[in-house]
Amino acid sequence: MKRLAIFILAAFLVAACSSTGEKEASEKSEQATREVSPYLMFAGNCRDAMTFYQKCLGGDIVEMKTFAESGLDVPEGKGGGIFNSVLRADGLILRASDRLPESRVNPAENFAIFVRFSDTIDLKRVFARLSTGGRVVFPLEENFGMLRDRYGISWMLEGGL
Repeated sequence: MKRLAIFILAAFLVAACSSTGEKEASEKSEQATREVSPYLMFAGNCRDAMTFYQKCLGGDIVEMKTFAESGLDVPEGKGGGIFNSVLRADGLILRASDRLPESRVNPAENFAIFVRFSDTIDLKRVFARLSTGGRVVFPLEENFGMLRDRYGISWMLEGGL
């Protein structure tokens, strides 16, 4: 329940961080589309977890890409881990992956709020605002970036919606 409350709060934060008071930016934000979803991270059992969630929630797993398919350089024998997966069920979008092989999963830190933007300017503005006082984990490059905000909440922001 606490994570659901954090997720709802995060959706409001994204909306608040995008408003600038400038007429042009405001008009642009009204036209922009955003998709907010939880992003779960696992210690090697993402495929099992997503299959379980599909059985529980219904819907379809629309993506299940391994590290080997991602093009990343991963240690031998680790390419079968899940790089990215997406479950869509009755309006819910649940995203998940295994952590990189060298990363550790901490139960309190195994989720992020994933936001997709249709507008690159909006993406850059929200990324800059959320990272103020926080820590950039992966710089905003090629329309994707990761950060931990000043309150310790992890965010993944992506353009191209």
